[in-house]
Amino acid sequence: MKFFRNPEIKNFSFLLLLISLVGIIISFIINILAGILMIIICFLFSVSILIFMKYRYNRLSKLCNYLDNVIQGNYNLEIEDNYEGELSILKSQIYKTSIAMREKAETLTKDKIYLSESLSDISHQLKTPLTSMLIILSLMKKSDLTSEKRFELIRELDTLINRMDWLVTSLLKISKLDAGTVQFSNNPVNVNELINNSCNPLLIPMELKNITLIINGDNYAYFNGDMSWSVEAITNIMKNCMEYTPKGGKLTIDFSENPLYTQINISDTGIGINDKDLPHIFERFYKGSNSSQSSFGIGLNLSKKIIQKQNGTIKANNTADGSIFTIKFYKSAV
Repeated sequence: MKFFRNPEIKNFSFLLLLISLVGIIISFIINILAGILMIIICFLFSVSILIFMKYRYNRLSKLCNYLDNVIQGNYNLEIEDNYEGELSILKSQIYKTSIAMREKAETLTKDKIYLSESLSDISHQLKTPLTSMLIILSLMKKSDLTSEKRFELIRELDTLINRMDWLVTSLLKISKLDAGTVQFSNNPVNVNELINNSCNPLLIPMELKNITLIINGDNYAYFNGDMSWSVEAITNIMKNCMEYTPKGGKLTIDFSENPLYTQINISDTGIGINDKDLPHIFERFYKGSNSSQSSFGIGLNLSKKIIQKQNGTIKANNTADGSIFTIKFYKSAV
């Protein structure tokens, strides 16, 4: 029998037999009846112990088989039971460990898929402007190119290079946020100062489009966070609103503070967001139906990550006049 091939079982059985023989011999020396009784007792005792050991051996064997399946990647077996004892405790711990391993394996699989898709998207995003740049460079090599045309190509090339620089920089920032390597400061951030710093890079483009900027709010409103990263987030949102607001439009920023959170509303009088795009506009590389050809689809994703890292939330909705982004920085964990 396979059970008796186990060296420990074999040695224990031999020891049990030896003790039983010694006990039987001594009992017969004392009394024949005592010897017969000792034979019966030793037999029953030995059989009981072997049955119990066989039972534990089978349970341990099942545990070993289960662990072999786990090692091979099969986590679908359940070994929970309602019995008490050391083996049941061990089984419960193994089951919990296998569940944790399965969840970890699923997470790693999702991460691999996500990484593969991200690399594909990044490759596609970089390929488009690079192709345009190569075409421009080939045109500039022509000897019959006029000075005006050459200047126009250089200006277009400069625009593409700036777009590439912004894309690569934004992707690096997103990667750092995903990896958790960014250390956000936790200092009081004055919202009025935050809005002014965020508006500065966009004042000239808004003036060129004749967009009116309206800012309303409590000058003393604040939240605890990182000023520079918050400026990055707000600027991206304002830039998005400005791009989809027609000439002569209006961009309004309202902010306030209450005991629970500090809220910033950024609204525009643009074309709004398509209803089917609303649930996805914060996804990386997502470009809505109203997106321009120059859009990369990462600005809003970067803003959301920055806001979430500072215990905040962001939502987008349509209004009667355009769209509105609602940002909340909570004073405690949400």
